[in-house]
Order: sequence, then structure tokens, then C-alpha cells
Amino acid sequence: DFDTPEGKAGGRGYATYRLRVLPGQAPPLALRVLHFATNYSLYVNGQHLRTEGRPAATPEDARPDRRPLVIDMPAAETLDIVIHVSNYHHRNGGFPRSLILGQKEALHAMRLNQIMLEVFLCGGLAMMCLYHFALFALRPQDKSPLYFALFCLLVTVRTAVLGERVLVDLLLPEDTFWLSHRLEYLSFYLSAPRFFAYARSLFPGPYFPAKSLQGFSIFFAAGCAGVLILPSFYYTQGVLLFQGVTILLGLHVLASGVYAALHRQRGSRVFLATFLLLFLAAINDILYSRMILQTGFFLALALFLFVFTQAFLLSRLYADAFRRVEELAVDLSNSERKYRHLVEDSGEVILSLAEDGTVLSANQAMKRILGYKPERIQGRKLGELLYEQSHSNLFLARHIFEQKKGDDIFRN
Repeated sequence: DFDTPEGKAGGRGYATYRLRVLPGQAPPLALRVLHFATNYSLYVNGQHLRTEGRPAATPEDARPDRRPLVIDMPAAETLDIVIHVSNYHHRNGGFPRSLILGQKEALHAMRLNQIMLEVFLCGGLAMMCLYHFALFALRPQDKSPLYFALFCLLVTVRTAVLGERVLVDLLLPEDTFWLSHRLEYLSFYLSAPRFFAYARSLFPGPYFPAKSLQGFSIFFAAGCAGVLILPSFYYTQGVLLFQGVTILLGLHVLASGVYAALHRQRGSRVFLATFLLLFLAAINDILYSRMILQTGFFLALALFLFVFTQAFLLSRLYADAFRRVEELAVDLSNSERKYRHLVEDSGEVILSLAEDGTVLSANQAMKRILGYKPERIQGRKLGELLYEQSHSNLFLARHIFEQKKGDDIFRN
């Protein structure tokens, strides 16, 4: 917004900016365009240098676009810069971020460094996303890797459509404002409840109640419906409400994390320390998007650090689970040895039978007392064994059968 003779101008409409610069004998200059809403045409000394979108006096003729870049200025002792802008697709209009006029090499280096950082962050977050999807595929009963993978995916998408937007230009065709802009808002609205679900899967119980998750999910689902249904000029108006609710959600997670840490819930201290950094970065991004701060977007960088600490936390949980499995395997092996010692060294016949009387196993006393080798009687009915005539100890076998003849397990 800026003041006009009629009062304060809003974000909708069209306008012209004009600036005269006297660089003198300065080195080659360039203009850094960070963010604009939602189109412009740039002229310097009457020469047309750049057009993004299509500025117009009516919504029907205007076309939005978003592409940050560096525009080289012509060599002249006087620069008469004229920019025609229009906006019918966003709550803000014109240039919410200041244009930067400086040395050409320095501005191109600044943009290149920012591109490298964003590509690095997107690549790292994408790899962590795939890694946690793989963990979930291997153990689907544990939902925490799935929620964390979805959260990483959403932040990766949001990082790609903000900032320099290099990945968007590479992966999407021209004239994709409607898609990239909706992805920016959808990734924001979907990531907040997914993070709460991840925190709840790590610390189940009273720390993160299910009703809170349901309430946040319904609220942000309504925001997603608005993004998909309404024109961009209207759904951008309500972002302040969702940013406020996101801060409330962050405070909820922070308080629950403190509660879990006080009750010595495993991993809660690591989670709390790293989430505090992530929460502060989220607040910074919200204030930056509201043009209250002039810092920049830091959520992706903070998430990058958060991702690795959470990956360490999940790895430690999996290591503890694997260690517990090994301990149980050792206990089971010891129990099996004790069982075999008691059974095999017993002086009495010990059998394990199925419900229909089939012999599953027998100890060595079977051979000493009844004359059967244990492996020979496996899979046979006990009643058949007691009536074989070719073995000794037949009297004892018949005596045992007479005592048990009413038992159903001897029926063929």
C-alpha cells in the first residue's frame, strides 16, 4: 500500500513507479527483483527491458506471473526507471519487497548463492522424505516415519515454489501461476496438521490428544478447500487467520513437548530443543510474509536442521527396538535351552500333541521306556503307537492306554 491523493491505495488495481538514478561513472549495474504481485513491465531510459506476466488496467486483460530475477541495467550516466504494475490475483500489490539496485556481479552472485542454497535444501529434504517413506514401507505399523515423510515432502514443495523458484521453472511449463501459487498455500495448510500428527505418533497418550489433532485437521482442511475452489485474490485474504492458528498449534506442541520432557518421555528433550528452533523460524517466516520483518524465509533451513535431529531420534528409537529384539532373542534362546534340558534329560516320557492326538515331538525317554525313536513317531496318532505289536514294553503301553482310553486325543 502507498499514499495517493485519494487516500491509501490497496493491493488491487494498477499503477506506475518511476525513479531517476544518477550513477555517474559507476560500474555496471543491475536490478534485483525479489517479489512482486502480480505482474510488471520495466523500462529504462525508454527501452523495454523485462515483462513478467501482463500488466493491464482490467482483470480480464491482466495475466499474473512470479519469477524473481536480476535485470542488467544499460550503461548510462542517468537511469530513468519506469515500471508499470497491476494486480488482480493477490491480497498485496506492487512490490512488497524492496527492489535492489547494485553492482551487476554482486547481485548475480547473490542470486546464484540463493539458488544453490534452495536446491541443496530441496534435495536434502527430498532424500529424507524418501528415506522415511522407506522406513514406513518396511514397518507400516509405525506411523511416525510416514507423517514425518509427508511433512518433509510438503516443506520441500513450499521451498521450491518460494524464493528463486528455479525448480518450478525447470519442472513446470510456462504460465503456471495458478498451480505454483496454490501449491504454496496448500503445502502450508497441509503441513501444520501433519507435523502435529508426527509429534503425536512419537509421544502418544496425554501429550498430544486426538481431539486437538482432529480440530486442527478440520480447520486446515477448510483452508485447503478454499484454495482449491476460490480465486487467488480471495483465498489469500484469509491467510492471516491460518497463520495465527499455526502459531497456536506451535504453542500447543511446545507446551506438550515441555510436559513430555518433565515426565521424562524418551526422546522428548531432543524433540523439544529442535522444535523450538523450528517454531521460531516459522514465526519469522510469518512476520516476514506480513512485511513486519525484513529478514527472509528461514523455515526450510531450520527444518533441514530439524530433519537431521529427528532422523537421529527415529534412528535411536529403531536402534532401541532392535536392541530389545536381540535381548528377547537371547532370552528365548536361553529359555529354549532350559526347556530342552528339562525335557530331554527327564526320566519320564514327555510328548507334545496336537488337538487330534498327533504327536508333534517326544523326548529320548520314549525310546528307553516304550522302544520308539522320537523322530519315528512324529506325525502319527498316539493311539496307533500304543497298539503296535512289534515292540517291547507292550504291557506298559496298554496300561497307559487303559488309563487314558476315555481321552479324545486317542480317537482316530
